[in-house]
Amino acid sequence: MYNILLTLSDCKCYHQDMIKLIFILSLLLCMPVFAGQYEDALRTGQPVCLYIHVKDCKYCKQTNQVFERIVQHYKKSYRFVSIDAQSPYGLLLMEDLRVGFVPFVMLADARRQYVTPIFPSCSIDYACTEKEMKNFLK
Repeated sequence: MYNILLTLSDCKCYHQDMIKLIFILSLLLCMPVFAGQYEDALRTGQPVCLYIHVKDCKYCKQTNQVFERIVQHYKKSYRFVSIDAQSPYGLLLMEDLRVGFVPFVMLADARRQYVTPIFPSCSIDYACTEKEMKNFLK
């Protein structure tokens, strides 16, 4: 930081550059760590169904089939977000949510006050997943 101040002090417009630097630093400090599909879905005010998966996981492939059917039946009631766990955003999201396994399915309200994970054994069964989603809406 001291070197930056010395470099800026050599400039004729030291005060303007310093104000710009402070402004940029304050923007960076106020920005969220990451923002993506899940955060965007929460901002809509609708309940969110988050699905975190990996392409080559056999259980994820089973959950994919259930997830696609659920999306068709509940697209008016929920916002659906499907995230690849191996993507940079997926890794950050899993860390933020403290998730250590896939497939991971979670229901959340817009304020994150009510969060319900759907266990993997349930997420591969359409009837079980549908029951959880109906109960969450109540």
